[in-house]
Amino acid sequence: MKKKNILTLVTIASISALAVTGCKKADDATNNKQENMIIESTNGSTDQDIDESDSNTDTTENEQSESSDAEARVDNNKVAEEDSKTETSQETSANEDDKDPSNTTAKAEVELPIYTINDESLETEDAIAYVSADTEITAEVIVDEVVEAFSANSYEVKIGSVSQEGDTVIVNFMKGSAPVTGVGAGEEEATLDCISYSLLDNLSTCKKVIFRIDGEAYMSGHIQYEINEPHMTGNEN
Repeated sequence: MKKKNILTLVTIASISALAVTGCKKADDATNNKQENMIIESTNGSTDQDIDESDSNTDTTENEQSESSDAEARVDNNKVAEEDSKTETSQETSANEDDKDPSNTTAKAEVELPIYTINDESLETEDAIAYVSADTEITAEVIVDEVVEAFSANSYEVKIGSVSQEGDTVIVNFMKGSAPVTGVGAGEEEATLDCISYSLLDNLSTCKKVIFRIDGEAYMSGHIQYEINEPHMTGNEN
């Protein structure tokens, strides 16, 4: 009987030990499971934070890059606008300089008194030509201005050459053109007078004006001269 009681106690003690051990293992498993959940939660949060941080970093870098590009475009536009304004200002200044008669960079002109033919009366009349101030007034320049004045009245006179020999200016007309042919006696005479007056009035060194045709003596249907015979003389003093 005593032996049976001892076995019963041993059995009860073993069962109690097993129960305690089982509870401890269950608690340990529970604790381990909770720790794993905490770690996973922490790791998940950390990964999410890292992803968000990377995303924010990329966004910030993109925004900064876009901002830099925008600023560069604005700067380029400003430079282009300033260059355009500078060019416009320079062009405007150049145009104003051309229009301003007082501007020293503009070419100055001087008056050259000449004679031309009145297109109604066909008589000589005073006229004014304008030449550059730095132009040397020669016999050729004077004759060219008279011929240009004729042309303004649709009267075309063709000159072969103009030369000055001492105090004599020789004007050589081209054959087959006015005033040698195609004009009346009055207009021919007025043509020779306009050229002669213009030369004598503007050249103090000119005392005689001789007209020729292609290097030969002047001879037309109305007027005839010897090869060295002057049409007009002046400036004797």
